[in-house]
Amino acid sequence: MSAGPKHTLFSAFSRIPDPRHRQGRRHSLQAILALTTAAILCGCKGVDAVAQWGRVNLRPNLALFRKFGFTSFKSPAPSTFHEVFKVIDIAAVEQVLADWAEGLLPGSRLRLLSMDGKTLCGSQSGAEAPGVHLLSAFAREPGCTVAQLRVDEKTNEAKAALELLAQLILENAVITGDAMFCQREICEAVVAQGGDYLLVVKENQPSLKAAIKEAFETPVPPLGTATLAG
Repeated sequence: MSAGPKHTLFSAFSRIPDPRHRQGRRHSLQAILALTTAAILCGCKGVDAVAQWGRVNLRPNLALFRKFGFTSFKSPAPSTFHEVFKVIDIAAVEQVLADWAEGLLPGSRLRLLSMDGKTLCGSQSGAEAPGVHLLSAFAREPGCTVAQLRVDEKTNEAKAALELLAQLILENAVITGDAMFCQREICEAVVAQGGDYLLVVKENQPSLKAAIKEAFETPVPPLGTATLAG
């Protein structure tokens, strides 16, 4: 978590704008995000657990505490995490993390990126709160999500995919996805950015499915060319 190598997750956190007022700010946003990441990787699932993890596992080791970017002698309280995550610019966070993840991808080699949507576990709360649904682009190498965005209730994954693709560098990349993404606009967007695609075709594209089936069927020999056995 030190700020040594230039292209680290820790250094990426420093590029996320801090929306809090400078007056009364005790801990840097970079340090708070670093602590949160480490705590989540250790199994913490809420701000109270993250704050407790910092007090128990990080604060006693003053040298490590300083490497995380903390200059105060106190670990952040749960209220600090609540305040930060209530006002932080989600779009800015996603862009910075996407840029960081892009830097981990192989340069000129073929890249495989898979698009998929999932509803966050525990985010559903009855009919009034159907849950937070995210659309992500996952890179097989290095094995991480390189971009994601929230899918609004009034839209769908296919429309959100166009916005997601605009965040990615698709040169030398192959985009994969299920039948929902088998749309002309999505395919055109991938090709326009220098990439290619491999998408599932199902009943939502009946004409295309029929054309593909016909193309791979055994060809019928022209009249007069068939040979008789015997």
